[in-house]
Amino acid sequence: MSDIFRVAQWEFVKGIKNKGFLFLTFVFPIIMVIIVAIISFAAIRGSGGQDLNLAIVDETSFMTGMLEDSFAQYEYEADFISASALDEIEKVLQEEEYDCILHIPEDVLETNQVYYYFKELSSLETDFIRNILSDILINQRLVERGYSPLEIRELTANVRVISRHIKEVEGGGFSFGILMPYFLALLMILAVFFSGSILLQSIIKEKTNRIVEIILSSIPAKALMFGKIIAYALLSIVQILIWVLAGSLVILYFEPKTLESLYSTKTFLMLLYVFFAFLLVASLNAILGSSAKDAQSGSQATGLLVLIPVIPIYFATSIIQEPNGTISKVLSYIPFFTPTTMMLRLGVSAPSGKEILLTIVILLVFSYLLILLSAKLFRIGMLMYGKNVNLRELIKWARSKDY
Repeated sequence: MSDIFRVAQWEFVKGIKNKGFLFLTFVFPIIMVIIVAIISFAAIRGSGGQDLNLAIVDETSFMTGMLEDSFAQYEYEADFISASALDEIEKVLQEEEYDCILHIPEDVLETNQVYYYFKELSSLETDFIRNILSDILINQRLVERGYSPLEIRELTANVRVISRHIKEVEGGGFSFGILMPYFLALLMILAVFFSGSILLQSIIKEKTNRIVEIILSSIPAKALMFGKIIAYALLSIVQILIWVLAGSLVILYFEPKTLESLYSTKTFLMLLYVFFAFLLVASLNAILGSSAKDAQSGSQATGLLVLIPVIPIYFATSIIQEPNGTISKVLSYIPFFTPTTMMLRLGVSAPSGKEILLTIVILLVFSYLLILLSAKLFRIGMLMYGKNVNLRELIKWARSKDY
């Protein structure tokens, strides 16, 4: 046990100081937030159309007044100009400071077509203009046929579904119960990818440099692998806690009450399942590192491990609708899928204490066996230095009693 603790402590401290870990923990999220903010800002600016300097050529007898009224609701102005031919429209667009010109032909009610001229792609037609024109034309057709647009809208109005969570009604604040599993699953996928790859590269590097032969002369392979895997699982947890803390501080600044639902037994259980997920994936990374001859061959397979916590999300609809249904039960007892499935179930229901205890015991036993297997394969892999091992050979090694 002391050997495991010393290895875990050493690997944890080494991992914390790793430049890659520090970059992925602190710098990478900031970069992602900036990129998302820029994209969102650009999308918001480009989706409304209000920033366009628009001119309109209206050949109808009814559109101008309706357009002015519609634009006034959005505090938007457009210039109505006269141009009788395409050449004039193109000349005005080139000479004047207009971004685009909208040409509404006289027969627009019959053809349902308008023409939009622009100089740059940034001034391309927006949904803002299309939606306004569509509403005006629909209303005009209804009026001409003797219908009341207001009455038809009332008769054909869509059903409004107002969602109310029980905790929200009682406590007055929004509950993160349903969103928490998805949030943790996303962070888990990122952390699995980051920390798992660091563990993989560490094992392959030690194999390549033959440093591990010296280490194994004083520490058993089982203690070495237990220490490494536990250390990198803890690193992933630290990574997630840092991200959660940063997000919580932002939420606390804007809406403190929304954090109340985070402090619960369910949140603790979700984090416990996250820890076991890291143990499982870290063990698989250790097995890959033990069987790979170099970093390149190991990296090609490590991407597949990210799919393990993702697969239950494909069944999220069934799990959320029937948290105690057959699919939910089956996935809960498949060790690789247990953490994500149980997090989803905890978000929408309250599984029995017996079921929670049973799944945790399953994860404990399976994680222990998987770490033992990774230690055995690691020990054998050291004897097969420079050789890439396929799945058949790995199974043969696992079943062998000679090592």
